[in-house]
Amino acid sequence: MRRWLAALVFAVMAATTMAPMVASAQDDKGTPEVDFQAMDPKDSRHKEDLSGIPFMVGAYMVIWCGLFGYLFLIQKRQGKVEAEIADLRKALEAHDGAAT
Repeated sequence: MRRWLAALVFAVMAATTMAPMVASAQDDKGTPEVDFQAMDPKDSRHKEDLSGIPFMVGAYMVIWCGLFGYLFLIQKRQGKVEAEIADLRKALEAHDGAAT
């Protein structure tokens, strides 16, 4: 279970680090601005270049990894249940054989 969780965390981190970094705006002195300023659409220096595709890919990776992990756990539990049923059948046959 821990391996699956670690793999899932790694996949999410890898998908989100593919997103391009957005440079922060700086004032005339070179220090980062911390106040909100409205963007002028005519000014080419301030444009949003962050694509949403890496986040979408990351979300789908999380969903698919979670689905496959859940199916793996169900398969593992089903194997345990089938083994327990086989053991119970053997015990029942041994009990019926001893009773007759």
